Amino acid sequence: MKRLGNRWLCALLVMAMLVNVTACGAEKKEEKPQETEPVKQETEQIVKPEEQPEEVLEPEETDTAVPEEKSVLLNVVKTSLGCQYSESVNDEWYSVETMQDFLLLDEESAKDYPELAKALEAYKNENEDTIETTMGSLMEYFTDFVENREMGVALEDRTTRSVLRADQSYFSFLEQNESYYGGAHGGHMITGMTFDVNTGARVTLSDVVTDADACKAVVAKLLDEHFGDIFYDDVYKQIAEYELDGFTWSMDPFGITLYFNQYELAPYASGMQMVDLAYDDYPEILDGSYFEPQEQYVLELYAYEECAVDLNNDGVKETITVDRTVDEYDYYTTEIVLNNRLIKSEVEDYDAECYLVKCPDAAYLYVFHRMENDYSVLEVFDLITGTLVPWGDGNSNLFMPGTYEGREEGDRYYYETNCPVFVNPEQFYLSSRLDTLSTYSGTKKYHVGESGLPVSDDEVYTVDAGFLLKAKADIPCRIMKEDGTVMVENGVIPAGTFFKIVSATETEVWGVRAIDYVPESEEYDLNYFMVNGDTTYDTDTLYYIQVDREYGDTIDGRDIWELLDGLMYAG
Repeated sequence: MKRLGNRWLCALLVMAMLVNVTACGAEKKEEKPQETEPVKQETEQIVKPEEQPEEVLEPEETDTAVPEEKSVLLNVVKTSLGCQYSESVNDEWYSVETMQDFLLLDEESAKDYPELAKALEAYKNENEDTIETTMGSLMEYFTDFVENREMGVALEDRTTRSVLRADQSYFSFLEQNESYYGGAHGGHMITGMTFDVNTGARVTLSDVVTDADACKAVVAKLLDEHFGDIFYDDVYKQIAEYELDGFTWSMDPFGITLYFNQYELAPYASGMQMVDLAYDDYPEILDGSYFEPQEQYVLELYAYEECAVDLNNDGVKETITVDRTVDEYDYYTTEIVLNNRLIKSEVEDYDAECYLVKCPDAAYLYVFHRMENDYSVLEVFDLITGTLVPWGDGNSNLFMPGTYEGREEGDRYYYETNCPVFVNPEQFYLSSRLDTLSTYSGTKKYHVGESGLPVSDDEVYTVDAGFLLKAKADIPCRIMKEDGTVMVENGVIPAGTFFKIVSATETEVWGVRAIDYVPESEEYDLNYFMVNGDTTYDTDTLYYIQVDREYGDTIDGRDIWELLDGLMYAG
């Protein structure tokens, strides 16, 4: 089952008349009991000839031994590197941007899977230098546009990478490039990449496919059946001429997807084509050892895709499809079809992200509904019982807390962001809206609990507010070390101090003092103090503030508006 990580690509594929050719989709065969997977043949022992000398030297140990397989799940981090340039010419804005995503393991997983960590780091090192060369190419086209056109234009070359599979066996991701260098339309390119988690070795299609000719025949047949007369030449002939490892492909827990980019088989107007091959449907051409059932994983589901999963570990797979319906007011509703049973969400939204969360003895669908004003609601459905799991108002957003660093070099702006990716039911992040001394998002680390709902061991929310507060008067507080040790029980935040909120609950705030903060403007009409990228913070000490919420927001009996400038509340 294909995994397309960006919404723009999904929209593009629809407009380009993409039809999902899937053995796990609308054309899926009638479900049959899971077949016993083939047993790998053990390496035969070599019998020594009689004339061989009795004393045989033992082979020297080498570092090529296959690492022992681990049982812990991966934690994946996405690093995005980019460069921007913009200028105004004749009151028209021109901009240039290049960006690349890279997927790495976090520190903990890198210790568990050192070979994969090294392989992903090496892949990043091989590709990140292209940011400068790509920026140079874009600037050449940019100069031409500025000299010859009056209208503004945005040139870009962006590569995003989305996780398709991340378990104890294999790691696969989709690489999507979107570019516009001027002209009638942009370009789009897809590449897949798969690694053995324990060895770090690249997995090739010839590793996974057991019968190359049969595989190519199936692919050509499915392309012919579902796309019709769009190809440059006879599609059977075109596919037959491919070397097996010349195909672009990716792997998910159930099978493989082959991609044919624009112009590869057909004209640009025909878009790109895909073929999904599920192992259950094609065991004669795929090696079953690559698709052994995994106890735990997270898989993003996209609208109108059907997948088959053994939800309750009984050897029989259930089919799941997520549909999206829209009403006359452009509000969407999510509908889940589970083995032809309709489960309808009661939440109306304008967008949603759906994740299949597979646990050892259970399976859930996490639906993050995007509402107006960036409000988000999480619904959790138990896929074994087909019921909604109640969870208050569900105010949570799938938020990946990260770090952002930016710098200016000459007339260009460089940036780097780092954030975790939702691939592990045992560790993921959710944010909730808080309004303690302003409105902002707070984040906690979660795991899937026994009921299927997110459970957090964190007592407080981590906050990354983009603004500072300023003490108008001395504010009573407790002064603590970073580890929570109290240094001063009855301390104060001196009047005139700027500080940043770094963690909070519904009634408590922890803040760090901004060192040498200088507001960009001396006009304080709105009394907002936005974070300055050059400002450093006294992270060795924390100001702890207790807020009384019972009769309005007060600190030590005084209204917060008397004590603080910079308060920012959303409606």
